[in-house]
Amino acid sequence: MSKRKVLPQVLSSAAMMETELLVAEARELSTEQRAAADAVRSSLNDARAAAKGEGTRRGRLANWWNGTQIEGAYRHLHAARVELVDVYDTDGLAAETPRAIARVQAGLHPDDPRRLGPDDFADKDPRTVRASLRRLVEDGYEASDEQHERLRSFRNITLLAAVAVVVAMVVTLVVVARNPTLLPLCFEEVALDDQGNQVASTLACPSGNDVSGPSGNDILIVALMGFLGGLLSAVFSLRHLRGTSAAYDAPVALAVLKPPLGALTAVLGLVLVHGDFVPGLSALDSQGQILAYALLFGVAQQLFTRLVDQKAQSILDGMPSKDAESSPGEPVTGSSSALSPPSSPVPPDLAVLEVVPGAPGLFDEPAPEELAPNPEVAVGDKDADGIEVADVAEGDEGAQDDGSEVMADTAKGFS
Repeated sequence: MSKRKVLPQVLSSAAMMETELLVAEARELSTEQRAAADAVRSSLNDARAAAKGEGTRRGRLANWWNGTQIEGAYRHLHAARVELVDVYDTDGLAAETPRAIARVQAGLHPDDPRRLGPDDFADKDPRTVRASLRRLVEDGYEASDEQHERLRSFRNITLLAAVAVVVAMVVTLVVVARNPTLLPLCFEEVALDDQGNQVASTLACPSGNDVSGPSGNDILIVALMGFLGGLLSAVFSLRHLRGTSAAYDAPVALAVLKPPLGALTAVLGLVLVHGDFVPGLSALDSQGQILAYALLFGVAQQLFTRLVDQKAQSILDGMPSKDAESSPGEPVTGSSSALSPPSSPVPPDLAVLEVVPGAPGLFDEPAPEELAPNPEVAVGDKDADGIEVADVAEGDEGAQDDGSEVMADTAKGFS
């Protein structure tokens, strides 16, 4: 029996969920919640067994290719998370809701009716919230599992294409190395005199200049240069791919495809040049030019694999991620009153305020009423208490009222 690969991420997540389950069981649970707790513990045990490779008859290579161990472990773990919703209390439901909403928004299409927003949980009774949240968590993890399966399928197809290219190149190298004349990779340079008659001719091959004829090493040298060009292209293309925490290494599969494809395009490119198929390219007259063109054609395979790189990047962008920059799907429109306090609207009359130097601020304390001028009371009249109103000249700061502090004239500032 082959050695199984252990998934520590699944084991650690199962341990944290086990802790949540124990905390929930410490309080009084209903009959339905106890049944849900038993289902959670059973799913966690299945997830641990799958993470350790127990009960898997296939070998490690088959598990890696089919994703049996990884997908089985995570599916049991996700099932435990869905069942744990029935064990949560009110606070647990409120804490799980934002995570479930974010997961669904990242995994489902913006027009999918299963994309619920915060407004869908507002003003609902706890039983309805629990049922909706359970379905939301299940839909989010189902979309995540489907995206991982899609990524695994893309990786396998890319690796199969790489294997097909390698097999084709190996067959071509073996056949042409034994019969060099089957695939012409040498170029003849003809020297002419003033009358246009042929004076001499030299033969340039990938293996050397002024050779007597093609050899079996020519195609090996061209394939090697194309392989190096494809490898160089793979290194440069990886810098455009962001890293991912997914279990399937699609970028590595793309890097494996480019070098053998570069060898194939180098051989085919020189054949096209030899047949005058490419406009603007004349016969190559030296070994250096042939090798340079072979390297260039090896790098040129990026023209074909660029679309494959874009497809891989689109799949990786659709994977669930904690990175704020990669957020596939648009957020659900609507207010977030269920998760955040509502914002206070700004009154229309306070929307545009002009700040005047010397004028009181919006939140300054109002001036005492006795400091404000009363246009209905004239100088010399008497107020309600029978006290005669005195005239205080503008700028006179010496007027006092029965031992009160000195008061400045503020009528000008409030006029």
